[in-house]
Amino acid sequence: MKKLVMGTLAAAAFATTAQAGSLSADFRLDYDTTSYNNNATDASAALTGNNKFRLQTARLDYKGQLNEDVTYRVRVRLDKDRGAVNKRDNVDPALDYAYVANKLSDSLTLTLGKFATEMGGFEGNTAGPELYLTSAAYAGTGLLGGSNSDSTYIRGIMLYYTGAQLAYSFADNTQQFHLQMANEEGAVGAGYATNGDDNSSSSGTYAQNKNLLGLVYRGAFIDKTLNVIASYHSEMFGAKDNKADFATIGVEYNMDLFTAQLDYIMNSFKESLPTITPKQTLSTAVLTLKYHMDKFTPIVKFAMTDEKLEAGTKSNGATSVLTSDAKNKYLEGGLALEYTPKKDDMFRYHVAYNYRKMDADSNLTKNGDRDLQEIIVGTRILADFLK
Repeated sequence: MKKLVMGTLAAAAFATTAQAGSLSADFRLDYDTTSYNNNATDASAALTGNNKFRLQTARLDYKGQLNEDVTYRVRVRLDKDRGAVNKRDNVDPALDYAYVANKLSDSLTLTLGKFATEMGGFEGNTAGPELYLTSAAYAGTGLLGGSNSDSTYIRGIMLYYTGAQLAYSFADNTQQFHLQMANEEGAVGAGYATNGDDNSSSSGTYAQNKNLLGLVYRGAFIDKTLNVIASYHSEMFGAKDNKADFATIGVEYNMDLFTAQLDYIMNSFKESLPTITPKQTLSTAVLTLKYHMDKFTPIVKFAMTDEKLEAGTKSNGATSVLTSDAKNKYLEGGLALEYTPKKDDMFRYHVAYNYRKMDADSNLTKNGDRDLQEIIVGTRILADFLK
């Protein structure tokens, strides 16, 4: 009874502040069927086919405005393991956003808290529920078992981090530069995902003496028919100054009902060892095409990736290293169709087919071609339930 009363009081208190902002519920439920070929399952025992219902997205998003100069946002995920509080920023992994944005002038805005990194071009800045296929640069190469028998793989981009951002806009807000400084993210690259140098949830105080730095450019031209995103993020972390870089250039073209997006994304990780400094690089080109009809939206997406591993690259959580350079190629393609019963509502059904193939280098222990096929059928709803 006490819980019911407290819940009712909390709901009533929240309702009185509803005019201060919006609270959106975003849910996407999929029935997901995946299958791998024998080479993929041989490369990693973790790769097994499945047929399951999956809550792909479940999150609550509150946006508020204190006054004309101060806005804030908090978004919490219900589809992610909350775990323990992270050492660095004192929040758990289920918190996407928790920031305050202060408009200092007509052209300057300061954002403090946990916010979007803006890495990955238009693919990286597309809402997760709108993605049916993600490239290797976005999600990493672990989806096909990594690069050798020890499951070495390069991780994808970061989506959120905690820090500060100063945004400068001009030309009627069509041109923007975002300067960012944030906590480093050690969980990048093959050898540093599990050695305690990442955003660990274990107890203790994380000692950080370096920061991640980022610069993002956003431009809109010809009445927003042509849009550009360019970004560069860099960090050095760990006692041996390991280095990770994320660079992207993306172009979007909108014409009536048609949208085309082209991104070139490069992620690199350089490991500083006593005698060698092996570098790992992912270079990805991503093309996305959409045609927005009255109730149907077909989507076509292609991605091509080159993965380069220099000799000496250390395995994930292991002591073995590659004795010679290796280069893997990834080909990814997807077809999706969305059906929206009422055009003005964010409620839809979707079906998608994805295919991924890894052409493994002959120098790798597990060097046969691997592939993954996936079929997705599901629905999504996004609504402000305070209205």
